[in-house]
This record gives sequence, C-alpha cells and structure tokens, in this order.
Amino acid sequence: MRIDYNSIKECSIKEILSTKYDIGIFPCGYERRSTFIASNIDEKNIVFPIVIGFKEFIASTNRKKNDTIFKKKGWDINISSSQDIHNLIEELEQIQKNIIEKEKINILIDYSSFSKIYYLNFLSMFENIFSCDIEITFIYSSSKFEKRDIHEVPAINYEMLYRNTFIDQSPIAIIGTSIDANRAIALIDQINANKIILLQSNPGFTEEYTKNALKQQSVLSSWADEIIEIDVQNFISTFSKISDITLANSRLGNVTIIPDGPKPLSLAMGMVGQRYKEIIGCMLVRWMDPKYLRNAIPTKNTYAFIIKIDKKK
Repeated sequence: MRIDYNSIKECSIKEILSTKYDIGIFPCGYERRSTFIASNIDEKNIVFPIVIGFKEFIASTNRKKNDTIFKKKGWDINISSSQDIHNLIEELEQIQKNIIEKEKINILIDYSSFSKIYYLNFLSMFENIFSCDIEITFIYSSSKFEKRDIHEVPAINYEMLYRNTFIDQSPIAIIGTSIDANRAIALIDQINANKIILLQSNPGFTEEYTKNALKQQSVLSSWADEIIEIDVQNFISTFSKISDITLANSRLGNVTIIPDGPKPLSLAMGMVGQRYKEIIGCMLVRWMDPKYLRNAIPTKNTYAFIIKIDKKK
C-alpha cells in the first residue's frame, strides 16, 4: 500500500454531491459548519456514514442543533473524545469486514470541524486498515468565526507524530500560523530551534482573515527567520510549496514540521510530514484552553481535493 501524493487533484462540491461513497466521515461538535456539508448530501449516496460526536461539547447549543440534523438523516452519532481516534478506528475496522471483497472504495471526509489528531491521522488509518485501492475526498467548509476578546496564551500539549525525535534535536522548525500571533509565539517560546520558518495563509478564505493575517506578520517578523505566504485556497499549490520548503531545509539540518493555522494549511503540512517521515519530524500540537474555541459559521464556500492510496505500489 502506498499513498500516491502525485495523484492529488481538486474537485468541486457539485462533483461531490453527485458521487456515491462507500464511507462518509463527518464531525459533530460545537461549530455550526459541522453539518453544512452533510446537510447538502443525499444520504443514499453514503453507504456507511460515520458521525463522530465530540463528547466535550455535548451540552452546547450548536452541538444539539448538529445532533438533530444528523439524526434526521438517520445517521447514528458515535460519541468520542475530540482527542481520541480509537472509536473511529474500530468503526473503520468493522466496515472493512463488510467490504473486504471490494477492489476499490471511495471515502468522503468533511474535515472542517475535526481536531488535528483526526485529520492528521486519516491517511495512515486507511493505509493500515484497508487492503484495497482507496480514493479519498477531503472537503473543507470555510467559515467566519465569532469574535472573542481573549488574548492570553493558551496551554500547549504536544507529541511527535512521525520520527522518534524531539524538537530540541531539530535546529529547523516549520510552523503553520493563524490570525492569532500568540499561538505561534507560544510555540516558538517552548522549542529550541536555530531557525524558525512561519507559514502564513495569504490569501486566506475570507477578506477578513487575510486582513488580520497581514496584521500578524508585523508582530511575528521579530520572532521568525522567515515568513512565507501560502495560498491555502489551492490545496495542490499549498502541498507542493510546503514540500519544496521542507525538502530544501532538510538538506541544511534536522527539520520538524508543526502543523497549525487554518485546517487546509495544517492538513497539507501533516501530509508533507507523513510523506517524508523517514527524514523529518512532525509534531501534533493541542491547544488546551477551551476559551480559544469559537463557533465557525459557514460561508458556503467549499474546497476539496482527492488523493489515492494504491495497494499495488
């Protein structure tokens, strides 16, 4: 089995809505965008729907609304931790038993509201569980976030996803950034890297995001050796550019990628980390302060791409 990183292609919401999938994976949390994609999909087009309902947010108003939408579609909600992927792995293993004879399966993932530990592990999950060819469609719903007036630095918990190395052994750190400079500064302050490269989404998914991101550059410029702008609206370009940056710096020393920022940027960084896991490190960062959780209201703009896992390679 091998993930074919050269097969990535972008696709439209129109194509997705007209395609039948063997498996559909959807998040159910505190964000209203959790149900935007699912609301537009005909449930007959998903043979095995998996809805992961994050137990930490079960009492929130938006979570209750999201639960209602999924239940109306006749889809069960698997109550799980937002930081524990084992329930999803178990569901996928059960599905594998039902489709073991298939030569190829199609999987749809709405990763808009999934936490990092999920979307950074999806590809390795499928690679390890299924023995047939797989075509995976990742779709992301962009959003406007409710405003908040909190500026203190959140608590951080982190672990290495790939390579048995530690950040203090990596003189070069490549960090994804959001519109909150405090997040990047908190990371930089805790790692021991000789060179800091920050990846900044520009343009972002909304004009407001792009405007705020540019404001953060002036704050972050004194903390980084380089700030590189990434066009996150084009996933293929994003993935390719991060790959080039990573490989170029890996020739200069040990590199650790730290995915953060908008999910498409973070996902692309995680995929680069997985692609080159033999030569670089990839760190999973969890922001532990619940006050940093803000409702995401969908803008109705979606961004999707398809990637393949080939059993023959």
